[in-house]
Amino acid sequence: NAFLGNLFETAGMTIEQFTWLLNDDGDYFTAATNCEIYVIVCSVADVTSIVQYLRYDQRKTGSAGRALVRDVTCNGVSLKQRDRLEPPYELPDVGHLDNVSIFPLRITFWRQSNETLTRHRNPLFDQAIGVTPKRCLVVDVLHAFFLGILLVWCRFALWRLLLAGAFGYAGTQEGLSASILVLRSLLMRFYVRYESSHKTEKITRVSDMVPSMLGEQTNQKLKTKGAETWGICLFLVSELEQKHGMLGTDGLKLLHAGQLLEQIVRTWKAHGWTMPVATTKIIRALVAQR
Repeated sequence: NAFLGNLFETAGMTIEQFTWLLNDDGDYFTAATNCEIYVIVCSVADVTSIVQYLRYDQRKTGSAGRALVRDVTCNGVSLKQRDRLEPPYELPDVGHLDNVSIFPLRITFWRQSNETLTRHRNPLFDQAIGVTPKRCLVVDVLHAFFLGILLVWCRFALWRLLLAGAFGYAGTQEGLSASILVLRSLLMRFYVRYESSHKTEKITRVSDMVPSMLGEQTNQKLKTKGAETWGICLFLVSELEQKHGMLGTDGLKLLHAGQLLEQIVRTWKAHGWTMPVATTKIIRALVAQR
């Protein structure tokens, strides 16, 4: 459990040990159980006593579903206002509670005030068959890396090069537009040169590079897709190898960071879905060099 202040602090971590508290499978299931209230309805009268106070609440600060608008007690179980009717195995559609005719029936309510790690019980997770968050969930490399860390570095490095005049004078809007044309030309030539020297490797190209993809000096952007970002990274590392001196002391730091990111991706690509422990330690050592 990391907070914004220490989210990117990796000092003291190893591949086997994190400095943050890691949630275990038991934590997830306990958190879900703490929010659930079970009620056994034994007759139509029991159903009516609950249904008459249920309303759909889709407000941003609401109950996010079909919830009670007042406190209710049914067969000794006390329900509170805002408790939400959930769709467990016994009642997959909460809208069908009004029409149930087979009794007794166990229904489930969710108490938002008890929420910690989860907002619903995910029906895909079941400890009995070994399908649990810890066993089945992994980091989304596309969004966490290629559209996350890698894209941030590419955007920062590209704009530093642009504003340093690496592609021509960019001090005015007209100069910036002209610089982006030079950037586009260099990028397209890089694609051809790279694929010529890496016959077995295909990189996803951006179809074009226009000002709207990069934003403005006061609102810097880089609008690329995940696979496209990898090709942009390779291009920027190549440019920084030649032009890092234009960025002063930050130039070598940016180049080193880009080279490490490139090495991480190449290490991933060299292995299958299951990475050897020795390789994960190499990745961790690369991250520690940031």
